[in-house]
Amino acid sequence: ILGNGGFSRAVQYVCMLLDLPFRVVERKDWDEVPNLEGTVFNCTPVEVEIKGSLIDARPHTLVGKEIAKYQAQHQYKIYTNE
Repeated sequence: ILGNGGFSRAVQYVCMLLDLPFRVVERKDWDEVPNLEGTVFNCTPVEVEIKGSLIDARPHTLVGKEIAKYQAQHQYKIYTNE
């Protein structure tokens, strides 16, 4: 998972719920990004290129918008006890 902001934390939470292993790449380790292999989930607004498969979930992408919608719906249920 690229990034460690709020959106990344939502993705991390879902990975934990689904028992999916993950690693977070933070800004201090950004030099590793071009060499990443496997599946990489981009939770940053920055366009990246990697060696592996990229899930582009930047906020303006279709994937990013769908994830944000589901996150908002889940948070609404938490706040309203529905």
